[in-house]
This record gives sequence, structure tokens and C-alpha cells, in this order.
Amino acid sequence: MSLFDKSVALFEKKYDPDKFRELHHEEFMFIRETQLVDLDEQCEIINGLAKDPEFHPLRTAELVHENHYALEFRWEANGEVVTNLTLKKDGLYWRTMVSRIPKAHALNQKM
Repeated sequence: MSLFDKSVALFEKKYDPDKFRELHHEEFMFIRETQLVDLDEQCEIINGLAKDPEFHPLRTAELVHENHYALEFRWEANGEVVTNLTLKKDGLYWRTMVSRIPKAHALNQKM
């Protein structure tokens, strides 16, 4: 099963914080505009959000590309097109960054 499929399945059933952590390499970093978020911080953030039974960030996600080295998927939320780009290490999330573009702007961009 691909990393994308494992990620989607994690939120389709009862969220399991241990399984979420297992999908991430121990050196995981989420790259934000002004900071780096390590694995412990990322787990804390998602575990908090997952307390909401309606939380399913990948419900409408579309896989753009996945191979042994990288994963790209995209979805729409709150009037934005959200793109997640991940570099993988040992088949796990290793480095991740997210781009959010207003949907109106995204429609004018060439793919």
C-alpha cells in the first residue's frame, strides 16, 4: 500500500496517533514559511485536530504523483487549493511542505 493510501486510510477509520507517528521518519520535519516543525510537534498538532470527529484533511485529496522518493497530493479547503509536497525516506514522510493558493489564482495558473 502506498504512503498516500496509508495516510488516507488513517483518517477514514478511528484516528490512531501511534499509526500517524509510524508513517513518519524519526527525522521528520514540516517546513513552514518561518519555522520548522519536528515530528513531536507535528504529532501534537494533528492529534489535537483529530479530536474533532469531522477532521479528515485528506477526504478530498487527489494523488498527483508518488514514487519511491516523493509524494504530491492536492485538495481544496476554505477557498484555497492546497498542495502537499513530501520527500520520503525509508518509505516514510521525511520532509514536508504545503502550498496554499487562493482558488481564484490557481484557476489562472498553468499546470
